[in-house]
Amino acid sequence: MKLKKLQTKKELVKQLRHLIKPEAIEPWFDKPNKAFDNHTPNEIIKMGRPDLIQDMIWDLESGNPS
Repeated sequence: MKLKKLQTKKELVKQLRHLIKPEAIEPWFDKPNKAFDNHTPNEIIKMGRPDLIQDMIWDLESGNPS
């Protein structure tokens, strides 16, 4: 399971490179985010809900952040 979470995070990092400065990506995963009820993206991944992060990325890429 840990390997799957690592692979998931790697995929999300790849997608975020189009939206966030590379040096800001890792710190972003450790910061509480209002979009995730003040959970960090790392916590969201641990909860098994990386789809929430993926939805945020899709919204940002489409120009429709929620």
